[in-house]
Amino acid sequence: MPWRTVAAEARLQLEQPQYARRLAEQELDRLGDRDSHAQGVALRILAAASPRTERLSLLTRAAKLLRACDSRYELSRCLADMSQVHRATGHVRWADFRWRQALRLAAQCGIEEPPYTLPPKGDRPSLVDAPPQDRLSKAEWRVACLASAGRSNRQIAGELYVTLSTVEQHLTRVYRKLGVSSRADLRRILPPVGGG
Repeated sequence: MPWRTVAAEARLQLEQPQYARRLAEQELDRLGDRDSHAQGVALRILAAASPRTERLSLLTRAAKLLRACDSRYELSRCLADMSQVHRATGHVRWADFRWRQALRLAAQCGIEEPPYTLPPKGDRPSLVDAPPQDRLSKAEWRVACLASAGRSNRQIAGELYVTLSTVEQHLTRVYRKLGVSSRADLRRILPPVGGG
């Protein structure tokens, strides 16, 4: 990946969007019409460093380029970012659709879910008020529901045909994402699940 793109993403992580934007724009100018992959990545980063009103069009351009060069990992990240933009603007169905696409591509790349490109602090869509199901992957949601229904880790592993370690990893992520520390907390915030 070109150094300007790497530096731009690092600047985003350091919450310096103005520098990230400048670096991404420089990279796009340098590339011209060459290298669809590098253009798509730079556009994705530029979108995260841009005002909210510009993000969707930049991400749409990035997705088109990344799809054309079959860059599945970067396309999954782009679609995850599109999902965030849709959710932040109240388009939940589009957000869910893009998120499912992102998860499918991420799975093809051997990762559970694509990382988001973080927009500048204060402009990030908040998941704090989102329903628990929207904050978890499908696998995490299934594990959380079974745990809140009183199933042991071993029972969950048997029911879902996964290893005990996988259940433990999912629960760790569930607790972190939902800000809870016990199954009792899960029972308080998750809807009731049939059977027990």
